[in-house]
Amino acid sequence: MARQYSQQVTNIVGHLVGRESGSVLVQNRMVQAADTKFKEALLDAYKLSHAFVHRFNLSSSAQQSLDAKLFQASTIDDLVAYGASVDTMATQYCGAAGIDCDFINNSRIFEFDFQHELYPQLRPIVDGETGGVLSVGHQFHAIVTSSLYQRKRPSPGGDQLNLEIPFGIWANDQGETAPERFMLGRNECNHVIIGDTNTGVHAGTMALQIDGENLPSPAANIIYPDGSKAGPLEYYVKRGGTDYARACELITSPTGRLDFQINTYLVGPAPQNLANQAPTPPPFETRSSTWQAWTGSATDVPESAFTRLARDRTLAAPDWVLVIPDVGSAQRWVFGSTSRRRRSRRSAA
Repeated sequence: MARQYSQQVTNIVGHLVGRESGSVLVQNRMVQAADTKFKEALLDAYKLSHAFVHRFNLSSSAQQSLDAKLFQASTIDDLVAYGASVDTMATQYCGAAGIDCDFINNSRIFEFDFQHELYPQLRPIVDGETGGVLSVGHQFHAIVTSSLYQRKRPSPGGDQLNLEIPFGIWANDQGETAPERFMLGRNECNHVIIGDTNTGVHAGTMALQIDGENLPSPAANIIYPDGSKAGPLEYYVKRGGTDYARACELITSPTGRLDFQINTYLVGPAPQNLANQAPTPPPFETRSSTWQAWTGSATDVPESAFTRLARDRTLAAPDWVLVIPDVGSAQRWVFGSTSRRRRSRRSAA
């Protein structure tokens, strides 16, 4: 009996872990591996469909239709066919929407004037103490360097003082009293940020142009008391996860007026990202690299002045922030009172 039992156990174990490809455990591992690969492919297809809807500014019903079709897939072949159908939809989108399929060439620079947009009420005034005239530029400088915009942020060398100026770009009608009622052309839609990854005109998405007095330059250096020299103004831009996209289809507003639908998209980490799995996911934020501002003419900004951020996202968003970093140390000259100025002299021939 003991020998028979031992033989039965040997046969069972041999069947489970034997070398033959038909063993139960080997087959089970294969099934598990295939299931893992399928789930990964399904997740990629899910992200593909949501990126497609965001990129082409489609309606929520279109997203629901795509999701329903996607979750009917049960094999890799089904997912391949689904991806092909999305490619076909992208190809046919221009004709279906009745828009110019050459839209990718309809690019231009959107200018945001911080003083005009944030403080349009500023006018030259007389300084009660000196009797001199305070220009709009002087008043704006005093505001943006005040404690209203100063923020302390942790950094490797200790807390760093930044100037952080939030602003929004709006796709809707802001009303007759706004500095600019329509920031984006009222008869335009699908404003998406583009950025050529190759060399060429404006190989980037954004640049900062500044104008003012006492700016560091090769002809007029700013020397700190410790002997160090101030460099060009550096900045970066960040934004959150909200995208506003104006649809191309007109709708009737509650007031009875024809208007464009403003679609809202929320951008965030990928579903498998650990930050996205927290009970309360942290707010999504993306930022550009630190870049040098351009001090020349606003009509002649060179390619080198452009950096990249938020390519293929919408231009309109409520959570843009311009950051001037380290104004408590390396860039303290922006306050105008902690540095002394030396002008270089050139001899005339």
